[in-house]
Amino acid sequence: MRLMLDNGEHHQIGYNLCPSVLQRRTGTTWTQVVRGEVCTMQLMILNPGADATFEKTLPDDLPAGEYRYLTSVESPLNTPQAGIATDPFSLP
Repeated sequence: MRLMLDNGEHHQIGYNLCPSVLQRRTGTTWTQVVRGEVCTMQLMILNPGADATFEKTLPDDLPAGEYRYLTSVESPLNTPQAGIATDPFSLP
């Protein structure tokens, strides 16, 4: 799975796609899929108009269903913006 973050803002944002959380839809809610990954908590900078990608490996034993990745970025005000999610995708 390739995650891509596109900075459509007019200022730099801080990000780290490694700790992005895999979620599975359960009814009307999204629940975290515990994966036990190790990530460095390094904050990287993304310039306006730039994009960044990060590769994630989906576990082979995921049940069928609808999934998404959730991440956050930091604005110049140092305010984390939780809830930035990929479009949902389905696994058969």
